[in-house]
Amino acid sequence: MSFLSIKNLYCNVGSFELKNINLDMEKGEFLSIIGKSGSGKTVLLESIAGLHKIKGRIELDGRDITNLEPQKRNIGIVYQDYMLFPNMNVRKNILYPTQFKRNFNKKFFDELIGFLDINSIMDRDIKNLSGGEKQKVAIARALISEPKLLLLDEPLNAVDFTFKVSFMNFLKELHRKYELTVLYVTHNFKEAMFFSNRCVVMLNGQIKQAGSTLELFKKPKTKEVAEFLGFKNIIASKLINVGHKGFFSVAPENISITKTKNAKEFYIKAVVNDIVLFNGYYRIALKTKDGMLHAKSKDFNFSEGEQVFVGFDKKDMVFFE
Repeated sequence: MSFLSIKNLYCNVGSFELKNINLDMEKGEFLSIIGKSGSGKTVLLESIAGLHKIKGRIELDGRDITNLEPQKRNIGIVYQDYMLFPNMNVRKNILYPTQFKRNFNKKFFDELIGFLDINSIMDRDIKNLSGGEKQKVAIARALISEPKLLLLDEPLNAVDFTFKVSFMNFLKELHRKYELTVLYVTHNFKEAMFFSNRCVVMLNGQIKQAGSTLELFKKPKTKEVAEFLGFKNIIASKLINVGHKGFFSVAPENISITKTKNAKEFYIKAVVNDIVLFNGYYRIALKTKDGMLHAKSKDFNFSEGEQVFVGFDKKDMVFFE
């Protein structure tokens, strides 16, 4: 049985709809959800936290929480803009959720404050904190009730760039130290790869692909996911005889450009459209009868407007629907 199980979840917020969300998480997992802005990532977190009315079923640690009030779900949530109370100091912000608990774990509170290294700011006003300090306070407030599930909504967006790497390491250590189960929302691929062995791609209110992070970024299942992940040179398989219906992609660095056909397995005729020298590499845009292709090479001896052959091998092709 999964620690978190979401079955056939639908949710309408204004004109936006989450559609048929099915998702499972194991206890102690750090799962990342990646997607464009407006794809429904935050709405999904808020639905799990009990902030929206839904259709479907949500179970956490074997308990049906679908219709429970937010404060009874034992879930912590941290937003990218902190959502701290401006009229309370740091200490009162962190302790606010404990009013919903019968027993306050003072030992855990002291340990958490020490680990977050925020002892010195406990009596400070929220307005006098840096972005990183505010995010630590928001995390402490989310964890003070010792939730079974921690939801993080783009938590690094407001952290200063110079501190982002150290904050990423801090979050990873936090996960390990307290054996947290974390559902992490981001649009940043590097963050997802850093934190998670398993990822979910969410687009237009739907989960499009879920599975191994490594597999996802190497072999997307569909053209839609491949485009979102930034795959270049997405080509209809019908253009070459490969016995596969759908599309394939070839990375720019795996494309050869020649005057005549040579040892490559496949070729497409093209015209050199644009040439840019950048960081010691030529970036070449090539116009074909079905669209543009892009190549990257250290050596390039052709001119704009010249007709060429674009060649590649099957081992360098990624296929998807």
